[in-house]
Amino acid sequence: MGPGRSPFRPPGVTVRTVGQWHPAGAPDGGRGFDLDAHPGGGGGDEPVAPDVVADVNLERLGAFADASQDFVIASHVVEHLADPLGFLSDAHRVLRPGGVLLLFLPDRHRTADRFRPPTPLGHLVEEHREDTTVVSDAHLAEYARDRGIALHRGRRRRETLDRLRAQSVHAHCWDAAEFVEMLRWAAEHLGHPWELEDGCLYEPPFSF
Repeated sequence: MGPGRSPFRPPGVTVRTVGQWHPAGAPDGGRGFDLDAHPGGGGGDEPVAPDVVADVNLERLGAFADASQDFVIASHVVEHLADPLGFLSDAHRVLRPGGVLLLFLPDRHRTADRFRPPTPLGHLVEEHREDTTVVSDAHLAEYARDRGIALHRGRRRRETLDRLRAQSVHAHCWDAAEFVEMLRWAAEHLGHPWELEDGCLYEPPFSF
């Protein structure tokens, strides 16, 4: 998911990449989850065209059949999404029994998000139950306040929030323990029997 300039290519397996941006033109005009692959987005490598172009907030992994994938890799994607629980649910759907979900997430204490509060679990649950497909103004306003971005009134406020949404900023932030609470909720309420095989967590191994 979100291959950008450096897609994972594990040896000996077939990989299909999913991204919102495509060099030939994307539905959103080249903005979104692969913003760093957009010309002028930073970095020196050429962007990699994804095999599947999709708005993950709207389509998620709809291009893939149930129980059809051995693994799903999402590197620095989930924190950008309008409905992280919805993405977890769809990842669970496409994985075969025994399949692996490999998630890379920024620890909010070790990034520019270090002064932000964690996204409350209750807020994530509410957005999931409402089938949210667009990052809310509230998340964007919280991000703007943390970054010292002025939020004026009226049209200028709307333009600022729309610009942040198009840039696909971090709508959510967590540390390891806070994110695991979301996995626990998914296991209990969405029927996702996740089992932690390995990971870099700052507490003893978790079970859900």
